[in-house]
Amino acid sequence: MITRAESWAHTHGSPPEPAAPAPITAPRPPPQPLPLPPPQTKKKPLKPVCEVQAYAHFDDSRTDWVGKYHKVIGYSTRTIHFQYSFKLTDDLIDEILALSLRVTKNFRIFRFEHTDVSYTAHSGNSMTSKTTIRLAKACPELREETLQNCGACNDAVLLAFFAHCPKLQTLELTGGRLIDGSAFDRLTATPELARSLKLFQLTDNNDRAFMKSMKAMTKARPRMKVTLVSQSEIKKWGDWELETYYTTYKMGREFVERPKDEYWDYIW
Repeated sequence: MITRAESWAHTHGSPPEPAAPAPITAPRPPPQPLPLPPPQTKKKPLKPVCEVQAYAHFDDSRTDWVGKYHKVIGYSTRTIHFQYSFKLTDDLIDEILALSLRVTKNFRIFRFEHTDVSYTAHSGNSMTSKTTIRLAKACPELREETLQNCGACNDAVLLAFFAHCPKLQTLELTGGRLIDGSAFDRLTATPELARSLKLFQLTDNNDRAFMKSMKAMTKARPRMKVTLVSQSEIKKWGDWELETYYTTYKMGREFVERPKDEYWDYIW
């Protein structure tokens, strides 16, 4: 005799076996926080170790500066001269200012020259206006300031040198066209400001308001000569050279300095 279960199995097949119970797994531990990066220690500024280097000269920022500048610039330094293959940056100026005011207050001449524009040139000035203003504030005894290829210099930079460097006699800020002439108006209206300034060299702005303010300033200060500089890069002998043209103004008009006749000077 066939049972009901055997009849159902014969018709539908054997019933499926019951599924095995799922294994019991341990709860997943909470994620661990990532380790914090080590704290970045601020680079400690170097201190000068030189007492007698009056003239600090740097040719190449790749070989003459890193780890060496504090051995050249000291408390007796009066002149700093960068030239040829040097790139002037905000970080570099910060390193100079970090030497302390005892060092920078003794600077008399600060000069950066940009003359090499060849294919292999390693020269340039990327200083911002804020850094240039801080440099002016840190050097109250400056007599000469030369910053060529200074594209970020504006009227605020000029006013900073006028206000914080009262003994300044020569000022050259060339390479940029951000000066609109408002600093000239300030000098015209304030005779006691920058009274020692005699030689003033700037990029020719080719702007009518700029020229009007500049000529009015030279009229108000008869001893001052303003030289406007025009520069262009030309290709010679398969490489690039910098060609420079100068136009000088004095007492409100163009000034042409008479060349000295050495022969007649000798006779007389």
